[in-house]
Parts: sequence; C-alpha cells; structure tokens
Amino acid sequence: MEILDQTICVNLDVHIWQGRRSLKATDLENIGLPPEELASLGSKKVADPNDLKVFQKLKRKAERACSKQSVKFLKGYATSLDVATELEKQLLSIQREFEQAKVDFLSQYDLNISKWIDQFPEWKEKLEIAIVPKGVVKERFAFDFQLYQVKPSQENVSGLNKVASGLGAQLFREIAKEARELNERSLIGQDKVSRKIVTGSINNLLSKLDTLEYMNSKCRPLINTVNTLLKGLPATGPFDGIHLIAVKSVVELLSDEEKMMQVNPMPATGHEGEQLQVQQKTAPPEQASIPIAKGIPKSPVITLNLNLARSIA
Repeated sequence: MEILDQTICVNLDVHIWQGRRSLKATDLENIGLPPEELASLGSKKVADPNDLKVFQKLKRKAERACSKQSVKFLKGYATSLDVATELEKQLLSIQREFEQAKVDFLSQYDLNISKWIDQFPEWKEKLEIAIVPKGVVKERFAFDFQLYQVKPSQENVSGLNKVASGLGAQLFREIAKEARELNERSLIGQDKVSRKIVTGSINNLLSKLDTLEYMNSKCRPLINTVNTLLKGLPATGPFDGIHLIAVKSVVELLSDEEKMMQVNPMPATGHEGEQLQVQQKTAPPEQASIPIAKGIPKSPVITLNLNLARSIA
C-alpha cells in the first residue's frame, strides 16, 4: 500500500447549463427547419452559446491543473500528497472565478436571452415558450471538488493494490500521449523550433514525472537521461540543426512507453567525457538556462479525510 499512502485523489464535480432545450416536432410546424445557429442534434439553443464559453474554459482550466501533476484514477485524478495543498489552492482560485462568472451571467440573463431571441424573429414565439427561469438556470451551474485518500477494506486489499500498482504504467501512458501530441503539433516538418518547446512543454512533462516519481521507479533515470540530452542547448534563440535533433530525440523518447521503461540509470563516473548522471539543477552560463525538472517545493505533510468537499456557500 506504499503508493496509496503517498497518494491523494482529486474529484472534479463541475456542472454547466448547456442553454439548450429539446427540439420537438411541434417546433417545426409552419416554420420548417431552424437555422444552423439556432439548432443542432435534436436540440434548440435557448441562449447564446458564446455567453456560456467562459464556464467551459474554466472547467478545462481545472482539468489542466489536475492533469499537469496527476494521473487519471478512479474517474478522477491521483497525485502526490506533497503537491495536494498547492493543487487545492489552484482549484479554489478557479472555483472563485467560476462563481463570479456565474454571478455575471445571471445578472445579464434576461437581457441576453432577449437579444438572442431577437436574432431569430421567425422563431421568437417558440423560443419564448422555451425560456428557462433564471432560478432554474442558477441551480444548473456548480463547481465543486473533493480531495480524499483511498483506503481498502480488509476484504478487498488485493484488488485495490492491483489498481494502485498500475499507476506507474498510467503515468507513462499519459506522458507518451502528451509527447506525441507535442510532436504532431510543434515538431513534425519543422527545421527550427521555439525555446518554449523545452522551457514549457518538455519541462512540464518532466515536472510531472518528478512529482509522481514514487509511482514508477523509472522516472528518475528517465529525467536524468533527458537532462543529459538537453544539457548542451544554447542559452538564447530558437533551436535548429543539431540542437533541434536533440529536442526531437527527447520527444521521441517520451512518446514511447517501451523506450521509457528501458532507460537505465546513468553511472556517475566523474570522469570528463563520459556520461554522467545529471544531478545539477542549473546550467553553466554558456549553456541553456532551462529549468528542467527542478522538483516541486514540498508542502507540509497534511492529513486529508475521505471526501473533503470544497465549495463556496
């Protein structure tokens, strides 16, 4: 149970009103098919979709905050106890943004619904009948989350142990998926790439490995290997030529679960010219000052009881 003892689980519970009502056969009588802007997939839009985008944006922001330092687990996320406090702060901040967006949306609800209906005069009567009362809409928005630890019942210790032992493999699957997306998005066909590929995207992947190192014994050798491959990058400018090859080699390695599992620890010999296990966290002045996997500051150890819901009254 060592992995679970070090793991905190996160459940996001976000609900967003979709601004739609069912499109009924009676809606089409004497009018015909509605315009594409008004209806799709058997539903009519009773509110402007643009007014609701902020809520989807905040939901994705919360999901990214979790994914950045967690793996998918039990329909939620699993991360290290060491970063639970910081993650909770991030989610509380997003929750406040969500609640403010909700207040703003409801304060303009009647006016915005009227503006939306006015765009479709032929459908005005049908849309007015379908208006959802503001009080009902208010209850359709919610942003909550829970932090909890999982403890097995004595009857199911082996079953939960089996699930927990798969977290290391899940970590590498997620790293590989994100690296493949990075390759397709930013590297394929390029002869020069921005420094953000390393200082942003690759560093985020290594930080995730660093945070969740306890889940997979191959994390530290993998981080050391990547640090070695990127050690000689120039301090300024984009990467091209041999430096681009180094970046692509790193992304190729991180894109392949089997290759990541095959990485072995590098012997620290101390002899110049030989491969060293990378321990230093800063690069010499002539090399890139790139913060690769420096590690996340350790929060005080906290004890979280099952299902600690965080919500704003």
